[in-house]
Amino acid sequence: MLDSIHNFLIIAADEADSGPNLLLYIMPAFLIFMLWQFMYSPRKREEKKRAERINTLKKNDRIVTIGGITGTVASISEDHQFVTIKVEDNTRIKMLASSIQNVVGDETSGEPADAIKT
Repeated sequence: MLDSIHNFLIIAADEADSGPNLLLYIMPAFLIFMLWQFMYSPRKREEKKRAERINTLKKNDRIVTIGGITGTVASISEDHQFVTIKVEDNTRIKMLASSIQNVVGDETSGEPADAIKT
């Protein structure tokens, strides 16, 4: 019995002398990489799509702001930083283009007003 325990301790000591397992160093890096892929990559793709929608914004596009205001684009500044939206006949709001959440469509497409997509 003592002999088998002694042999087990010798084998364990030999394995410990062989150096640390490389898998112990690779596994945390792999887990961090996977976490980054699942958390940050989709957000970056969504930010790119949103920036593209803002850059392709044109007059008479129907939009929804991050505050929930819906309206039609009346004018756009040359650098696409500011947008004036028409909410009602005599109501216009000048705002940052970055506060646009979604482009619903254009006024001439005949799309119903309740067809807001997020």
